[in-house]
Amino acid sequence: MFHKEKLKSINPKDHVLEIGPGVLPHPRADIYLERYFKTEEVARSQRGNESGIFYQKPVIYYDGGRFPFEDEEFDYVICSHVLEHIPLEELQQFISEIQRIAHKGYIEFPSVFYEFINYSDVHKWFMNYRSGSILFLDKAIFKSNNVHRIFREIFYGKDPYLHSAFKRFKDFFFFGFEWNETINYKIVDSFDALIDQDDYEFWKKYFSEKEPVDNKYKKFPLIRKIIRLIKYV
Repeated sequence: MFHKEKLKSINPKDHVLEIGPGVLPHPRADIYLERYFKTEEVARSQRGNESGIFYQKPVIYYDGGRFPFEDEEFDYVICSHVLEHIPLEELQQFISEIQRIAHKGYIEFPSVFYEFINYSDVHKWFMNYRSGSILFLDKAIFKSNNVHRIFREIFYGKDPYLHSAFKRFKDFFFFGFEWNETINYKIVDSFDALIDQDDYEFWKKYFSEKEPVDNKYKKFPLIRKIIRLIKYV
């Protein structure tokens, strides 16, 4: 999860579920819901190839379809980096089930821009968040190739500088928001529908106003010098 600061509506006494806790479950969750996978190899691929995960909270496993909980059983549901894994034939029911078991929660997912750099076969969608609605575009529209593989090596090689861009530009690479009562979403059929002119203008302004890292340390010339050395070594 990259936007923990956006989880503002969890009350101290809320009963909280996290769906698909993955490698770093949220500490506020009281219970986890995890999908049952037929093999450990498949499970690892869905968790970013991480293994040996041990949860400190109870885990409920299910095999798809209806969640094994009563209506409004939870006060808050965390669903972080899960929606991109849900195939088309399950998406509508999955979102409906989230709304059935709670009236509010938090959703986070990688943006289409992240998917182009870190193309993953287990992610089913290119996604955007605009005007309070999640937009889904089937990734079958653009298959992975060696271009994607090379971009991934740039960001996941030994040099940590580019990898740190995911945190520095987390608003660009990862969308996160709280919802109340209803999760609005739409399946679109083209890149033009997924990313429109308003999106372009927004991100153009975002990057034009983004302050360089070393400018934050104008009052600390030694730190600024070290940062510049790290950038170009």
